[in-house]
Amino acid sequence: MTENIWIAIIAGVPPTIAALAALWQVKQIAKPIDDVNRAVNHRVAGQRTLIETVDAIARDIERIDNRLERHLAYHQEELEDDAF
Repeated sequence: MTENIWIAIIAGVPPTIAALAALWQVKQIAKPIDDVNRAVNHRVAGQRTLIETVDAIARDIERIDNRLERHLAYHQEELEDDAF
């Protein structure tokens, strides 16, 4: 029984080491990205980042596109009703 436990512990070591190495690499990559983000944004504390601003604009454009499509569909139905 104890032999199986030791085998399980030994078998679990390489994946654990690989996971810790991957976590370390992610932290190393994230630091320069954060530095670039701060350098590009030049923002006051509490102000939206450049990415957040672009996302908000994209959502606004999508919302406007949806409204225009509904408006166009309404007028197309109106024209079809008038044709008969």
